[in-house]
Amino acid sequence: KSRGKVEDFSTAGEEHLRREAIQAKKRDFFQSQAFSNACDEGIEGLSKDPRGDSSSQYSREVQRLFLAWLPEEERHFMEASEGLGNSQKAEVAWLERKGYAYTEVEVDISQWLQ
Repeated sequence: KSRGKVEDFSTAGEEHLRREAIQAKKRDFFQSQAFSNACDEGIEGLSKDPRGDSSSQYSREVQRLFLAWLPEEERHFMEASEGLGNSQKAEVAWLERKGYAYTEVEVDISQWLQ
């Protein structure tokens, strides 16, 4: 719980732009020696079949390697951002700013996809 929240409602937009800028570095990652090494080691052989959360073995491993490739501060920022979607980040920050109570619930989307 509490994963993926923004610092404050007033910083939600700025944090979104920072996540987008870091995510844009994935183009550079795909040209990097780290990704080339992963290809040499067989990453392309991982399953690309989507699971319940729409990720695959391949996409999860690419994301793991991308995060490991990032500078430490950016990696920690991106890891701390996981959990809520962009609109949910702003919605939760607005609730907190207004002082409204809410209950955090972990949702497993795969239950809805059956």
